[in-house]
This record gives sequence, C-alpha cells and structure tokens, in this order.
Amino acid sequence: MGDDESVPTPAESELTGTLETVAETETAYCRLCDEPVISSADDWGEVLEALAEHGIEDHDLPEDEPWTNEMLAAERDPDG
Repeated sequence: MGDDESVPTPAESELTGTLETVAETETAYCRLCDEPVISSADDWGEVLEALAEHGIEDHDLPEDEPWTNEMLAAERDPDG
C-alpha cells in the first residue's frame, strides 16, 4: 500500500470531518465551547487564524507554542 492509500488516523479523520463541515456550512466552530467563531471566510488561513485567536483570547491557550490534544482535553474538562 502506498502513502497515498494509507488509512487516516483518528485525529486525521476528525480534522477532515471538521474541514468538510466548515466547507459545507461556511462556519467554523470552536472544538472547546462549540461557539461559532467565523463564517464566510475567504480562505483556510483566515479560518485557522480566527480559531487561533478565539483559543488564545477565550480559552487562555498559549500563543507562542503549539496546542496539544492533552491541552485541549484539559481545557474541556478542567476537573480531569
């Protein structure tokens, strides 16, 4: 099986599903609070920038380091 025929990981599948939803609805939602963050964006860069700004401002995620799945999970469940 070649690289272009590989089975996506669960994280890749989730990302693909999210991108398909954004493309269909023209609205990007926060994975942490399910609030709409941006609609009718001109390109994916604009969508990603709006999501990043929302995460930094509304969820106090670090601006200068990549967010990990563990950080996002902790933000979803602060008692866990």
